[in-house]
Amino acid sequence: MFWHGVLPLEADLSATGKNQAALHEQAVWLMRGYFGNQVFVRGVVEVSNYCRENCHYCGMRRDNHELERARADFAEIADHLIHRCPTAVTDVNIQTGEDPVAVWKWYCH
Repeated sequence: MFWHGVLPLEADLSATGKNQAALHEQAVWLMRGYFGNQVFVRGVVEVSNYCRENCHYCGMRRDNHELERARADFAEIADHLIHRCPTAVTDVNIQTGEDPVAVWKWYCH
């Protein structure tokens, strides 16, 4: 009813009532088919929360003056990932704001 290939149509996403419940049931069925009952724990490492952009939705945005800014040290993060990463973590997402200083420090050295 809802799934056309792998993804629902945009109109399906605004379903309500019984149609919404059916959409959710199909999503669970597909998810179980792909992943079973496994749980994947993703660790997020922020290299920097400085950002030159000002995206309204993002907590790292330039004009968020309440955020305490920081840039991580490469050696410290490497040590944590290699020696201190919890065994439950199945994958790691390394991210940063739009920070040219962090990019230069991490990728050019």
